[in-house]
Amino acid sequence: MPELGVIMTMPRILTSSTRFARKHSGFIKESLKEEMILHWRRRIPDHFKQSARSKYRYEKRGSRYKRRKAQRFGSRRDLVKTRGTEQKFTAFYDRIRAGGSVGKGQITVTLVLKWPFPTGKNAAPGVRVTVMDMAREIEATTVSEQQQIFNGFRDRYLRKFNAGLSDRVRRNVKVAF
Repeated sequence: MPELGVIMTMPRILTSSTRFARKHSGFIKESLKEEMILHWRRRIPDHFKQSARSKYRYEKRGSRYKRRKAQRFGSRRDLVKTRGTEQKFTAFYDRIRAGGSVGKGQITVTLVLKWPFPTGKNAAPGVRVTVMDMAREIEATTVSEQQQIFNGFRDRYLRKFNAGLSDRVRRNVKVAF
């Protein structure tokens, strides 16, 4: 799905603690996972609408292809023939993978969607748009969507971070002289 880079700077005192680094890493992964689920729910369905062609810059389909598709399936929308792909991609996601660590400087979260039909890397003869092209079309995001994803991630992360700081156990120590 969309690949975005975020650079975060933390005070040295916070990053020197391994306990904090683990919590920080967990907060980032949880926040990114939640944002990917939101992306899947809100933005992936937009890729199957007629207006998506210009919004996400889809590959050009030939007039003969569009005519045959309309006759056979009754639809000229990109990425949709029998609506199987649309229903599969918008009904559920296969899984979300999170990996990496703050110590290594990179955390990745991947939203995995599987095609509802067998795929191969090579296109059939005479086919202009391959499965790899369609995958790129579904992965495409606009600049405003990238900004929304970043803002959502930042807000979620800050909420978790602030809640995590207030969760720590406080001990009152009595000092006697």
